Amino acid sequence: MRELRRKTTIALFAALFLTSLLFLFYSCEIGLGAAVDTQAPEIRIEKPEVDKVIRDKFNIGGSWEDDGSI
Repeated sequence: MRELRRKTTIALFAALFLTSLLFLFYSCEIGLGAAVDTQAPEIRIEKPEVDKVIRDKFNIGGSWEDDGSI
């Protein structure tokens, strides 16, 4: 009787474990799919100019483009 109970417990545990694994793999999308942004944004720094000598505080200005959002 004890051996039967032990085998039943092991079988139940194995069934629950396999069921939980199946639920885990079938319930979520593999990878991130379309959620991954694969293209880098384009950033342009327009101010200050490239060759300008800066000796004090200054502002940075520019623009950006992206297929999604930053």
